[in-house]
Amino acid sequence: MGVKGMRTLAVGVLGIMAAGAVIYAAAPHSVGINTNSPVAQTTLGGTPVRQTPVRQAPVRQTPVRQAPVRQTPVRQTPVRQTPVRQTPVRQTPKKTFFQSIAGPRVGITLAPDPMVQKSMPDIPASRAKVEVYLPVYPGAKQVAKYPQIGDMGTPMSADLLDGTLYFSSSEGAAKIENWYKQQFAKLGYTVDGSGSTGRYGKTTSTFVSFSKTGQLGNPTPFPQVDLGFATGGSTTVFKLKVDYIALPSRPANTLLPKNVVKVILSGGAQSFTVTDSNWIQTVVQEMNALSVASPGITNCPALGTAAGVKPKYQGVVQAQFVLQNGKTIPVLFSIPCGVRDVTVDHSQVTLQGNAKLDREINAVTGFAG
Repeated sequence: MGVKGMRTLAVGVLGIMAAGAVIYAAAPHSVGINTNSPVAQTTLGGTPVRQTPVRQAPVRQTPVRQAPVRQTPVRQTPVRQTPVRQTPVRQTPKKTFFQSIAGPRVGITLAPDPMVQKSMPDIPASRAKVEVYLPVYPGAKQVAKYPQIGDMGTPMSADLLDGTLYFSSSEGAAKIENWYKQQFAKLGYTVDGSGSTGRYGKTTSTFVSFSKTGQLGNPTPFPQVDLGFATGGSTTVFKLKVDYIALPSRPANTLLPKNVVKVILSGGAQSFTVTDSNWIQTVVQEMNALSVASPGITNCPALGTAAGVKPKYQGVVQAQFVLQNGKTIPVLFSIPCGVRDVTVDHSQVTLQGNAKLDREINAVTGFAG
């Protein structure tokens, strides 16, 4: 039954109630009182009934004396409010690169890469604020996105920030490329790679990559810049792509103190004890200079170790850094292909090892090669 049917039923019930309603008429008897007679006579159905009035004795009200209630004031003890110390939220400092370059320039604010975020949905993207100023070839005009132009690729790091700008110019690609080589050389950059893209055997774009450290795709203190050109057009269309892996600050509990007097290295069934102060201080300084590892980066040389030798031991080296007061700080070195991932004192923070640390550990244990 729908709403319309229910409404019809309700109207029907109301109709029945109206038809069965009772109409009350006046009663056939009347009641009258003679107020002039001391004995009131009431006529009820024609028979007089003599009513004897009852004399009511007045009741004397004795006033009750209310004793005033003494109110004892309650002394309120003031509650001392202890101020809550607010810990300031540490803001990620803003980094700016190449702001001092001379001549035409354009600023670009880097952002998390959508492809990396899609590949690593469970890892929060970097919230660092990074702005890069890029030199602009004289007379070049900024244009819309031109996806046909290739580049050196996107580092798969959760801490990656990048950005791309597109330009057009009436000058040739070779002339523009030489100009940018000169500009980036002033900033301490060199060409660190090059390549091209094509389709059906035809080249569609060429590109070069500029780096200050020679470590393409790895976390470095400086951004990497790719310069790419489209081929085959009447005008030269080119792009500048900037990659920067914004590593978080290293926690203080991952730093080793200087008063280490002994190091014990264990891997598998082997154990080594080092008391050489020069070796210890070199390793402590090298470890304290490491950066936090970036999720997604494979920190491993392509040929095994920096020397291109497959390691003899693959696993975890357990180290004990013993201080002067007897306290021990545990350190784990993961060796998938050299001493690469480092964890200090159960901090749950992975540090990114390097080739120099590989050599120092290998000099004692021989594990890395």
